[in-house]
Amino acid sequence: MSLSHETRYSDEQLARYLLQLLPEGDMERLDEMSIADEETAWRLRVVEDDLVDAYVSGRLTGETLKHFEAFYLSSERRRRKVQFAGNFLDKVEREAASSKVGRSAPWRLREPIAAGWCLAAAAALLLACGALTVRYVQLRSVLSDARGQSASLERRARELEQQLDRQRAANTETLNELGRVRTAMAELQAAATPPSNASSGTSQALRAIALVLFPQTRAVGQIPTLVVPPGTSRVTLELRLESNRFPRYQAALKDPASNVIVWRSGRLAPASTSDQQSVSVAIPASVLKAQHYSIELTGDDTGASTEVVGTYAVRIAF
Repeated sequence: MSLSHETRYSDEQLARYLLQLLPEGDMERLDEMSIADEETAWRLRVVEDDLVDAYVSGRLTGETLKHFEAFYLSSERRRRKVQFAGNFLDKVEREAASSKVGRSAPWRLREPIAAGWCLAAAAALLLACGALTVRYVQLRSVLSDARGQSASLERRARELEQQLDRQRAANTETLNELGRVRTAMAELQAAATPPSNASSGTSQALRAIALVLFPQTRAVGQIPTLVVPPGTSRVTLELRLESNRFPRYQAALKDPASNVIVWRSGRLAPASTSDQQSVSVAIPASVLKAQHYSIELTGDDTGASTEVVGTYAVRIAF
């Protein structure tokens, strides 16, 4: 696959890319091309070798030299590459200087041998660099694929979490609507009771009222509202549990505005209905006002330490 026909960069631009001097858009485009385009990857290796040779031979000056020493030499792998190139250049210069000192025939006969060794070393260096570059490109490709898969899984997890939050909000709203309907039915029944039995009938019908609550989640949903008819003696809240890990629980009714505990229950045992587990809390209607409340449910395992297992919200109306 070749991308070089779409954007052609000069050797000078490739050198500025290696020194992190290009604009961000060009840097990202060359990052992709260095992986997907073989021609660009090969040209980058050549330009990088030229930069290193220019540095070790003292031909870099000005801003290019400053950026080379500040950025390029910040990598351990690149420092080793520059050190190797410097050692190689020193060896070549020493061999060249030694060849000028002696002019005897035996020494001149060894000059082609030294040159052959230099060529062999250069060839081996090129092969090693090529193998390392290929391996580097492969690792970059694998890393890119892994990052793509991780991002996809994170998006899917967020989607599923949002779906679950929406389902919980819908279930809560359905149960609240059921509670309101039952309350309205109780009021209608009380209104239809004959006058002679109105007092005793109202007392029996409105003695207690109940509502099912689910633990609060990060999703912003409507707070359940419980309408308390006149004459109600207690309000029963069925607090659904996500998991039942404790033999006993305790509920604390709080005023969110002041974080003051208005009422606290005794130790409560959980109950199971079909596949749902919950804790039933009976709150005296006399402690309630027309406002928003929060219920903090804690689990008690040993009696000495407690753990908050859920927070619930409800709005009381009269």
